[in-house]
Amino acid sequence: MDENMDYKAIPVYRETSVYARKNDELEAYQASSAANRACKHVIEESIREHFDGMRLPRSIVPPILDTFGADRVSYVLANTLQSKSWDGRFGKDNLEWAQTIPIKPDLADSINKNSFCIVETHPAVLDGFVRHLRKVIEERSRPTLADQLKAVMSAPATGKHDRPKAYGMER
Repeated sequence: MDENMDYKAIPVYRETSVYARKNDELEAYQASSAANRACKHVIEESIREHFDGMRLPRSIVPPILDTFGADRVSYVLANTLQSKSWDGRFGKDNLEWAQTIPIKPDLADSINKNSFCIVETHPAVLDGFVRHLRKVIEERSRPTLADQLKAVMSAPATGKHDRPKAYGMER
């Protein structure tokens, strides 16, 4: 992994290599593929370093998200789970989540190019990592209390009916 690279700035390329060649988008395809492979390696390395044989700390997810972005990490993990959907060690909820992320088959030159970014970690441990990832992404997408208050305070008041009613104090 190139530590000076801004992986979040590289968009996830969702088309195939054949499409990229035909549409003069090979550079974007190659940059995205390189970022996907780097993401895969960082996930594998982080799990290897932090799994203690029983537990995988949730704290390993945020640095990976901060480096690669939720879109790329989700894409790499969805690609992995979709390609290993036959493995009963992945939870049904994670497999269903993976199916919500579109991954186009990328078969060119008798090679499945998507296989280069399949995370090779024990499925039960990877299942836990995916579960952690989904929770962190969900938490990050929720507005904070400060954001909610700011939105309420900045909303224009148009009359007394716009104000929330106190519990049990209806007029």
